[in-house]
Amino acid sequence: MSKVEFYTIGAGRKLGDASQVLGLAPDTITNVNVVAWNIRTGVLEPPDLAEVEAQVRELARALDTAKPVVLSGRAPLWLYALLVHELHYFPAVAVWDPRIRMGVVVEGPDDLIGRAVTLSGDFVEAKLPVEAKGAVSSRLIHADKLQLLHVEIVGDRFAEPRVLRDVLKEVKDMEVDGAKPLVIEGSMPVWLASFYAARLVHRVPALLVYDPRLGGVVSATHTPELKVGDVVPINLSELLKKEPVVIGVVGHPNSGKSVFLHLLNAELKRRGFTTLTQEGDLFAPTQEWSLHAPEVRRELKKQMSPEERLRWVVESLDGVKKAASVDFVLVDIGGGRPGERLVTMENLAILQRVDAVVVVSREGLEDWLRELELYVPKTKVVAVLHSKLRGTAKFDKDTRTGVVVGLDRELYAQGNVPEGTLKVVSEVAELIVSKKFIAPGRALEVLTASERGHRVEV
Repeated sequence: MSKVEFYTIGAGRKLGDASQVLGLAPDTITNVNVVAWNIRTGVLEPPDLAEVEAQVRELARALDTAKPVVLSGRAPLWLYALLVHELHYFPAVAVWDPRIRMGVVVEGPDDLIGRAVTLSGDFVEAKLPVEAKGAVSSRLIHADKLQLLHVEIVGDRFAEPRVLRDVLKEVKDMEVDGAKPLVIEGSMPVWLASFYAARLVHRVPALLVYDPRLGGVVSATHTPELKVGDVVPINLSELLKKEPVVIGVVGHPNSGKSVFLHLLNAELKRRGFTTLTQEGDLFAPTQEWSLHAPEVRRELKKQMSPEERLRWVVESLDGVKKAASVDFVLVDIGGGRPGERLVTMENLAILQRVDAVVVVSREGLEDWLRELELYVPKTKVVAVLHSKLRGTAKFDKDTRTGVVVGLDRELYAQGNVPEGTLKVVSEVAELIVSKKFIAPGRALEVLTASERGHRVEV
């Protein structure tokens, strides 16, 4: 059985089972082709791509080649690159954006690029429901055996699909080496990566998409030297000269760590940094899993044992560190076992790969610092925050201590996180960006003095 379950809906039919992927009613009639999917096991590996490629070629025969095709599903960017290439002969290929409930056109006539296609088949202006002022920054780096296209969204966390029109002009003038494989790399929307794949795949012998945990994954190839699904090792740190900083968030269970991490991630992205979030809580129930974790990672809680998940997290962190593809990695670490041991053997393996931590806990702040000093003294501390449901949020940069309030999932979902807490998040982000960390022993001294009414600066 294939790991990917596809739902291919031809134009003029009801969405049926594909509706669960698009988030629409099953009886919705589409006037465009829809290719949607679910990954049965939760995780797709590059060796699976060859089988997926064969599936898509067979399934495409049931579609109307006179109508556009819309792609929808959670998957690595390298799967999207493969799909866009395999379906490039349709009048237009679009990537579904659930925020606008339309597909963003990434392949087709130039005048359609960056526009949105509705399920009724109309092409309209694509406008996100949130303010999006981001612009696309790209850099083509030539190496001995390959070339790397590094892409970032700068100026804002989000970018409007219409930026594709400007990118289209840049891609046409891009000095791509037709004799070397091209690797697409960076933090970007699915529709942007898909656009680059569609426009560049026929100009190079092979197209790869960089996965920070694996390397360059071959999504399309025109050379016998590389096969779809091959993984090519890439020394990204040498190419980009980046040194990722890994930040962990620790604290007692139900302290709002996941919400805090999500807010911190958004703040760092707002400042123009590339980030990666990593789930490190190995034992929390699936339904209570962190807000920032994509659905595909959530499936790991169902498919893997805690030991297997630990190995996956550790290998992921090691890979990201070595790859150096992002500025910051944010790890949501489990709450330990209050009353027994906070830095458990499982947490220890993760904390040994973390550069610094933010302690966010409803209680036991001193206990966390003591155990950090005992078990991982080389791991630094960014800030120590007492998490409360109510009260006044505050932060002292000189002592690195403070209070955050309202780190509640419902408040977050409603956009009602207190302004004071958002300010604290911003100040913590500033410390992370400037890499102003302190040893856990010193953090404990400062916190202890503060609780006794003595102010001691770091």
